[in-house]
Amino acid sequence: MLDVSYVREVRQSLDNAAAALPVPATAEVIETDWYDAVQQALDTHRPLLLIAGLTATHGRLEEWLTLPLAHQTGYPLLLVPEHLPAANLKPPHRLVLAVEDRAFTLTLEARALAPLLDALGCEVITTTVFSPASREDAASGDAGWHAVQRSGLATAVAHSPLHKVVDARPAAGIWQAVDELEADVLALLDQGHGWVHKMFSSSTVTQAIRFSQVPVLLLSASLNGAADAVD
Repeated sequence: MLDVSYVREVRQSLDNAAAALPVPATAEVIETDWYDAVQQALDTHRPLLLIAGLTATHGRLEEWLTLPLAHQTGYPLLLVPEHLPAANLKPPHRLVLAVEDRAFTLTLEARALAPLLDALGCEVITTTVFSPASREDAASGDAGWHAVQRSGLATAVAHSPLHKVVDARPAAGIWQAVDELEADVLALLDQGHGWVHKMFSSSTVTQAIRFSQVPVLLLSASLNGAADAVD
């Protein structure tokens, strides 16, 4: 049982933080474990987007990635770095969407972000990383790019350009694209047991995401055009 005075102090602190935000906000304190607290919030509020802090610690980043938030519930998850540079404290102007060179379908929940992205007027650039051994594929591979253009994520994706990177390390290639394109948001597809799941099992990628200087948006998707199906 939590100390009543401690809970009161936490609630007051959250209320003050919510009141200071530039948009209407409600603060809640839920006395349960982490997973149930998140699930209760989702069930109660049915949000368009779930936002979480991305702390630069040696703790388990998998705490968020193993929650069935994106690939089971379909909710988009935005991970915001703890120490976001002051220059990035503004609406995003360019989003890099990293995809494999294969077709996919976003969940309904991911596509529900379209009005928000449209209102922001955010440019969306598709990027695909090819290994040096698949340079020939890089010359023609555009299956993922066409899937982005048909995805319905935002009006802008219909004309999203494709930025190709050749690198043996997918994570390094993605961050190269983010740097080259001066993007202020990185979006990845969460296919449950697919590409992003495998990528995040890599300690190198885990460190790259943990110390990211831009927010990372996870979008639930299914492969092979299986609309609205989630692994």
